[in-house]
Amino acid sequence: GLQRNADGVLVPVRFDDGQGPVGVAAFSPELVDIARLAKRAVFEPAIEDLNAALKLSDAEPLAVWWAPDAALHFTIFQFTEHPCLMAEDIRSKCRPLSAEDDERLAAAVSERVSGL
Repeated sequence: GLQRNADGVLVPVRFDDGQGPVGVAAFSPELVDIARLAKRAVFEPAIEDLNAALKLSDAEPLAVWWAPDAALHFTIFQFTEHPCLMAEDIRSKCRPLSAEDDERLAAAVSERVSGL
């Protein structure tokens, strides 16, 4: 997921130990338009259909919070593995990423996706 940092910039959520997901999100205006259209044409009607079915069953309707349009984005990729989720034999081979590792990874990803 995403959260806003102290400067109000959307960034990936991190685990408390600083080892969080690695992800790249695209916020281009064209993609935001596609996300907005998908919300209106696909997701809102699906929620309406689900709520209609829930009403027939005397169940409470779904409560949906929609992110503001400025937060709409597409995830290009996201690697969310965390050592606490891994089997011990894999976890023992892992090491925490350093600030230098983060910078090298960010630079390499920025170079590869700069055209998006």
